[in-house]
Amino acid sequence: MKKIIPVLILALCIPALACTPGLSSEKAKYSYSFGYQIGSVLKSRPMFNRENITAGMKDALEGRDPSGDKSRQIGHRLGKSYKDQGISIDMEVFTLGVNDGYEGTEPKIARNVMSDAVSTLQRDISEKNLKAGSVYLAANKKKEGVVVTASGLQYRILVPGNGQSPRATDKVRVHYTGKLINGEVFDSSIARNTPAEFVLNQVIKGWTEGVQLMKVGSKYEFAIPSDLGYGPRGAGSIPGNSVLIFEVELLGILR
Repeated sequence: MKKIIPVLILALCIPALACTPGLSSEKAKYSYSFGYQIGSVLKSRPMFNRENITAGMKDALEGRDPSGDKSRQIGHRLGKSYKDQGISIDMEVFTLGVNDGYEGTEPKIARNVMSDAVSTLQRDISEKNLKAGSVYLAANKKKEGVVVTASGLQYRILVPGNGQSPRATDKVRVHYTGKLINGEVFDSSIARNTPAEFVLNQVIKGWTEGVQLMKVGSKYEFAIPSDLGYGPRGAGSIPGNSVLIFEVELLGILR
């Protein structure tokens, strides 16, 4: 009997190990880290369904349209963001991370290892975006009507205006759509059907400079280099070193 017990224990352990995906690759490390972070957030937001969020992510990564479920839509937007940035996600590992984060269990990957994996991924994406952005700007400045300023800002007049031009200290009202060079829309006041209002010297440098070139009633297209945008860190869904494409209509100056 003593010889049988270890065999039985081994037999019980094998299925459990088979159910745990490998966590040694860089892809697995950052996939698990993303999932764990999201699961930890969902723990305090019971109005969202974690299974539907991961299902929505899978829909986006596999090219399916979003469903009508709110949680699944959030997951779809998340998955699309990863896909648009060229991030390959291991869904099995990601889901494991979501569940662990949601349950509040100690992560299966050391926290410093997870942090390093995400930092490495972000650095790789930033370097890739820097190269792609340089290629885009080099091609864009050759297009008809494109003007390049001393700072490197590129603009094209879509609709000329005949009103006043704002100063850096002025508050302006605008409608805009912001995209990455791959065409992904990351923000749009038009989609919200609500014009944006802000003081020009309190936004990114590309906006501060560019909108001062405009006259009320005009519409411009701007190609903003990353150093005039959000730089190597990025912001929200905008990856580091991204060139930003904005179509802006100056509706008014609020003095």
